[in-house]
Amino acid sequence: MKLTIVLGLLVAVTQVGAKCNVRPPPVVPSSIAPAPTSTDSPPNPTSVAPKPTSAAPEPTSVAPEPTSAAPELSSQPPKPTSAPPTPPAGNYYTIDRLELNKIIPEAAASSYCDGKAAGECANNAIATDAINKALATYKITRRSEAVAIIALQILESDYWKYNTNQYPGRPGQGTRAMLMYPFVYEYAKSLFPAKVQDSWAKLTPIDDASKTQMNSVRALVIADEATSFGAGFWYLTTKTTGYYNNANALRDGNLDDFKAYCVSAVGAEWSPARSSIWTAVDAAIPK
Repeated sequence: MKLTIVLGLLVAVTQVGAKCNVRPPPVVPSSIAPAPTSTDSPPNPTSVAPKPTSAAPEPTSVAPEPTSAAPELSSQPPKPTSAPPTPPAGNYYTIDRLELNKIIPEAAASSYCDGKAAGECANNAIATDAINKALATYKITRRSEAVAIIALQILESDYWKYNTNQYPGRPGQGTRAMLMYPFVYEYAKSLFPAKVQDSWAKLTPIDDASKTQMNSVRALVIADEATSFGAGFWYLTTKTTGYYNNANALRDGNLDDFKAYCVSAVGAEWSPARSSIWTAVDAAIPK
């Protein structure tokens, strides 16, 4: 009975295995190394580079920051600190405004020309600049010549009030030296040869058109104070050359020489006013 039961169980097991299709375990290829039989860890290296004992030193100093910022550049051009300079004096004579202030004290004020002839009057500041330009232009080196022409022009312009003839109001007559029209024409021609026509030299005030043209020629030489104040020096150096740079004429401090120049060279009438003005100029301008 027991044998029959055992045989029955074997038959049943065999049938179950056939139905489940159980495979045998795979064979390990011979080319793969077998797993290590020991679980011990590999030995540590006999020597290991020692760790640094201290960190790399930090820089001992740092470049200092700028103590001040670079100056900013102005976007605007600098304003001039003084008036534009007059031509360089070199060896030419020059005068100072304070000297003119001693001669014509009232003209020292900027308000001197208030209420006077518009466009004609000048104060001492304007006169000083214009005279110094003329002294350089006409190469005046002698004090006596500067004194003579300044004195002449102070009287002729009535202390810088006018640069055109007021009485009787002659057409074309003017500048600070109050030159007559024929000399005004020559002066204008020397300065503006392209603007001044040769035919204008013979103009006379016979009609309004001629008067207007004569005044137009005069306007050329009085438009700039440097040329208006320069007229007397032009006359000295071009029309009366015997008095220019002549050691025997217009001698320094010599009133008689100035009188001779006014009467003989300029054709002006001598008067006490001319004498007193020359004396004041001679005293104010240092020797």
